[in-house]
Amino acid sequence: MSAVFEVWDTGTGSWLDKTGRLTAFRRRIASRQMELVEGEMVDDELRVGDSVRLREGGVTAFEGVVYEVDL
Repeated sequence: MSAVFEVWDTGTGSWLDKTGRLTAFRRRIASRQMELVEGEMVDDELRVGDSVRLREGGVTAFEGVVYEVDL
């Protein structure tokens, strides 16, 4: 089953596939049972407040908002 990483584009009102831009990706359960995703992207950037989601087999497995960006 392949995973797809998408970012919501407010300009077009649609989800954009950014999977090909990822060089690293990790999904885990953090403290207090909060789900956390971390990744690295090339030739693209995310901003605090961007909506992101991870789909696996056509089903949304994670959806959240970017709250921290390391440059």
